[in-house]
Amino acid sequence: MTKPSSELKTALLWTVALRLIYSAAGALATPYLKLNPALIRSNDLTDNLIPRETGWPYRLLGVWERFDTLWYLEISQHGYARPDAVVFFPLYPALIRALSFVVSPLASALIVSTVAAFFAFWGFQKLIGLDLPKDTAKRALLFFALWPTAFILFAGYPESLLIALMIWAIWFARGGRWWLAGILGLLAGLTKAVGFCIVVPLAVLAFKEWRWRTWPTFLPLLAAPLMTLTIWLSGNSLASDAYPKHWRTQIAFPLMTLWASLREAFTTFDAVLLLNLAALTAVFIPSFIKRIRAEYLLFSLSALMMFLTKKTDPLLQSSSRYVLAVFPAFASLASWIKHPFLVALGLIAMSLLQLLLLWSFFEWALVV
Repeated sequence: MTKPSSELKTALLWTVALRLIYSAAGALATPYLKLNPALIRSNDLTDNLIPRETGWPYRLLGVWERFDTLWYLEISQHGYARPDAVVFFPLYPALIRALSFVVSPLASALIVSTVAAFFAFWGFQKLIGLDLPKDTAKRALLFFALWPTAFILFAGYPESLLIALMIWAIWFARGGRWWLAGILGLLAGLTKAVGFCIVVPLAVLAFKEWRWRTWPTFLPLLAAPLMTLTIWLSGNSLASDAYPKHWRTQIAFPLMTLWASLREAFTTFDAVLLLNLAALTAVFIPSFIKRIRAEYLLFSLSALMMFLTKKTDPLLQSSSRYVLAVFPAFASLASWIKHPFLVALGLIAMSLLQLLLLWSFFEWALVV
């Protein structure tokens, strides 16, 4: 009988430990949360939230009923019935709906994210370990798992699903299993918009071999027309129309968004904007300085362009979460930062900031 690999055991340990830690944090924090009704009502879909007075149902589930989670639950139950829902992609809510026959939709959302986090952690180690020493791969996983917004991998958000699909798509492509790579890449494109960028590393790997059998790596290109068809069948306008109309978001040239963000940061103190700018800097600069593979650098660049084409109000909203999808950057960061003191200092700082952001998330004070 084959023994489980060290990567699999590490992924399982991290997944169980973090799920327990985050669930315990939510349960223990519940009595002390300052829940401002006006702040809660400023968000949509908050009419039927689990009340804090229900006790353990709130401690274990209701405390995670926040922001984007509400939209994915709405889509899982009613499809794209609302015109402002079209900016959210269909795969994650479809999985929630499938599991909702067994448990509640909110519990389904957390289960899907947790299982996906396991596959993300497992695949991350296997993929990064192909190019870097084992100790560097382990350090990269630490930076990734303890990133200040990494708790979102275990919330009712699709980030862990997206990252797992992209990682395993590249893994199978590097092993010459092009059909699996293409299908997983297509699914990534149906999970979030940045999932479209997976076609970049897959195309680079395909061109290196360039045989007819590599063509499935271009299956992710079907994600955009499939998403468009889904929205069209719902009778709604496309996301490009919904963003400015419902979400105070414009489609802009990336340099315009970056320039506006930098100008705002220098003229007005905004802690959240500074956090998001710091996140972009911490992720993308190491990607350029410590280039591991050409396809990873190109993927990072395409993801950055994707993020910056959305000029949000407030600027760079949720960028500290979005950068988690640029998983190769954490390998670059681990290759750059090696000294034990700096590693320990960085991990402590990230953990403390994550605790602060998690608490703010629980209190509806921070849109992650």
